[in-house]
Amino acid sequence: MDPIEEIWRRMKSRISHHNPPPTRVVELQAAIQQEWDAITQDEIQALVSTMPQRIAAPLEASGGHTKF
Repeated sequence: MDPIEEIWRRMKSRISHHNPPPTRVVELQAAIQQEWDAITQDEIQALVSTMPQRIAAPLEASGGHTKF
């Protein structure tokens, strides 16, 4: 439910498309920083705007699975 989880998912996906992929810790750190810096304010705002749905989803699902 936490929007930061979606940010991590997006970053992981973007890093997996780096060519060449990071193979050393220092390269991975640089890739993470690069992708973190590339997150736009619009992306963050879009995730924040879904918070009412994120809060309501588990209640509607009675604690079951949600799309978030």
